[in-house]
Amino acid sequence: MRRRAARARFTLVCGRKKACGTARSVQTCRAAFGKAPATRLFTDEQFAANIAGRVDNLRKRMTNRELADFVSAQLAPLPEVRRIPMMGGFIFYYRERIFGGVYGTGFMVKNVPAAWRFMPGTSAEPPYDGAKPMLHVPILADSAKLRAMVQAMWEELPERPPRKRKR
Repeated sequence: MRRRAARARFTLVCGRKKACGTARSVQTCRAAFGKAPATRLFTDEQFAANIAGRVDNLRKRMTNRELADFVSAQLAPLPEVRRIPMMGGFIFYYRERIFGGVYGTGFMVKNVPAAWRFMPGTSAEPPYDGAKPMLHVPILADSAKLRAMVQAMWEELPERPPRKRKR
């Protein structure tokens, strides 16, 4: 009976321009390019920091729509998440409660204790003049943590007020 190999504590990242720095196995790179990859060896922590740095760089160059698409893709496993365009940005809902949005400064979430538990080092700033302070989201690269934060925030978010009917 064969034993499964222990999961590697290192990740090989291809340095070729065609591979875009993605994590690929040697076999995949050989099949795609005909030779072994130009690799660098990263520990798990270095790999996570590298990905987070790339997301931060992309976020600075993204338009509001591109950032909203990226956040939507990260939250895609949560079926009750939706977004609507509003005043040049996007507002995000989870189970019909507003939890955050894409503003001129990036993706921000409401200032509730659950958000602070997931992002203790972030700062609260108003997204625009006259708005309540919201938290910048530095964990966009970590989809699982972002989803867990949104689910934990739901209990602490205010309910959406009912719409008044026109007469």
